[in-house]
Amino acid sequence: MEMETETEMEMEMESRKRPRVAAAAAEEEPAATAEDPSLAAAASAEYAAWLEEMAVHEAKAAEFRKNLLANPLTPVQLRERKEAAWEKYNNESWERARDNWIWHPFEAVTEIPCMRFTNDNINDPNYPRLVRTMPTLQIVSVQDSYLTLTGPTRGVVMTIDPSYLEAKLKVRGATESEDKDLSKFAKTYSLGCYLPIKHTSKLCTLELQHYTVCSSVEATIRVQVIEGQFPRDFRGVLTASTDAESGVMISLLDFNNDELPVDADGSVKLSRQVVSVRKGGKLKVSVWQHGVGEEEDQEITAASFTATEAETSTNYMPMKKWKCWMEVTVAWSLFSCW
Repeated sequence: MEMETETEMEMEMESRKRPRVAAAAAEEEPAATAEDPSLAAAASAEYAAWLEEMAVHEAKAAEFRKNLLANPLTPVQLRERKEAAWEKYNNESWERARDNWIWHPFEAVTEIPCMRFTNDNINDPNYPRLVRTMPTLQIVSVQDSYLTLTGPTRGVVMTIDPSYLEAKLKVRGATESEDKDLSKFAKTYSLGCYLPIKHTSKLCTLELQHYTVCSSVEATIRVQVIEGQFPRDFRGVLTASTDAESGVMISLLDFNNDELPVDADGSVKLSRQVVSVRKGGKLKVSVWQHGVGEEEDQEITAASFTATEAETSTNYMPMKKWKCWMEVTVAWSLFSCW
C-alpha cells in the first residue's frame, strides 16, 4: 500500500509539472513567431521536405529488401559484386595518386641518373657535399616469371615519409586503342615496410618481392665479353645477390637460347643493371645454367665484390667450358641527402 501511495504521489507531481512546461512552451512560441513569422514557416517547410526525402529513401530501401528476399544473390554473384567493388576502389585510388601528383609530369622518366657520386665525379664542385649511405628499397621480382623487370634505373631511397608505387598491367590488342587493363593499382610504402606488396584483381594476382637495405650504396653493374664468344644455345640467367639476403637472386638478364645482346665493344645489354648493397657488404654476380628435366640449376661462374662508398671495382667471370671470359665492373655511389 505504501508503494502504491508513493507511485500515485509521484504521478500526481509529474502531472502538475507537465502543464507548466507546456504553458512555458506556449508562451515562448508566440514570441518567436511574433519576432520573425517567416523563420518559423521556413523551418516548417524544410522539416516537411526532409520528412518527404526520408520517406522516399525508406521506400527505396524497402523495395530493395523485398527484391533481395525474392531474388537472393548466388555465391557467384556475391563474389562478382565484391570483386567489382574492389576493382572500383583500386581504380579510384590509382586515379587519385595521379591527380595528386604535383611534381614533374607523371609519365616522365626520372632525370636523376645512377652513378652520381662515384670516384669519377665525387670531387665535382657542382655536386652537393651532403652525400652518404641511405636505406633503400631493393626490388627483387614480380610474381609472374613472364614479366621482366627493366628497372629500377637507380637506387630507390626510402624514408619515413610514404612513397608511391604504381603498377599497371595491360593486355595488348591489335591496336593501342584496343588495349585492355588487366590490373592497376597505386600503393604506398615507407621505411620499415617488409611484407610483399600484393594486389589481387579479378583476373590476376600481382606480388612484388622486395627487402630493405640499410646504410646502403648504389651498385651499377657492367658486364663485358672480353675473350671468346658467349654460347648461343645457353639457357640460364645472370643474377646479382647480396649478403643481406644471400638466398635471394635478382635477375639481371635471362638467356633463352638467343644470341647474347651485346654492343660493338662487347658490353652486355642487361635488362637491369642497378642494385643496392650494404656499405661493407658483399655483392655477387653469377651466371646460372638452367637444369634439364629434374636437374637443378647450376652456378657456372661468379664474381664477388665488397661494397665501398665511391669507387669502381673490377672482377672476372670465366666460362671455361665454352672458352668465354667476361669482365664485371661495379661503380659504387653514395646518395644525395637533398
